[in-house]
Amino acid sequence: FPEYAPNTVENFIKSAESGLYDNRAVISGISGTYFIGGNAEDTTALPHEISEHMWTFKGAVCAVSQNYDSNDVGNRLLFVNTIEYDEETIEQLEKLKSQYGNEKLIDTYIENGGVMNFAGKYTVFGQVFEGMDVYEEICSVPNDADARTKFTEEVIIESIEITTYKK
Repeated sequence: FPEYAPNTVENFIKSAESGLYDNRAVISGISGTYFIGGNAEDTTALPHEISEHMWTFKGAVCAVSQNYDSNDVGNRLLFVNTIEYDEETIEQLEKLKSQYGNEKLIDTYIENGGVMNFAGKYTVFGQVFEGMDVYEEICSVPNDADARTKFTEEVIIESIEITTYKK
């Protein structure tokens, strides 16, 4: 989405085409919710490009920094899956709708999945539209009991292909 995150998109395309992400292990993640890939030693610094038009729905690709409190992002990629929208969560979201409005946005999260807590914190610059079966498989790898954000098995990003979505 270069119209909303032009610097991040330009950096991502350049990095992907140079092979930066090829054969890289997934760095961390929470099983079922998200995973992070890219260069664990990344020192690239770009300012966040947060947009009110971009949301962390299931399949969103975001740029994140090594230091999550940083005002900069780099070549680390956050792939958003979803939290569990159980009855209690949906009930809480229904209260939010009545208090704050934006019913369509909240309904979209409930219907399509995603992680609302990531919204406004990370630069959303892309969306997975093909290969969601692979995406789901990566997201389903269990976490290590001793290291909450490490998976029990190594997951490798073999390559990233840049294409234009066509309906």
